[in-house]
Amino acid sequence: MIERLKRHVQRVAPGHPSPIIPVLIGDEAGAVAASEHLLKRGYLVPAIRPPSVAPGTSRLRVTLSAAHTEEQVEGLLSVLHEIEPLSIGA
Repeated sequence: MIERLKRHVQRVAPGHPSPIIPVLIGDEAGAVAASEHLLKRGYLVPAIRPPSVAPGTSRLRVTLSAAHTEEQVEGLLSVLHEIEPLSIGA
């Protein structure tokens, strides 16, 4: 199971040390809109914004699990790449 989780993390953010992966958006409205877009596509990825993070550094919080399938991770990546600009693993 741990190897499966490591593979998922490497697919989303190569070299990232954790299955909790920030996706930097920047502004609050953009982060909320990105989160809503992902939810409409079937992915629960919360927006993290001030006061939890500094202004201008709002982000999505992707949390991967070994229970996710390869297809789910691939789908998540596909939807994430519809959102611009973003910095995965920042």
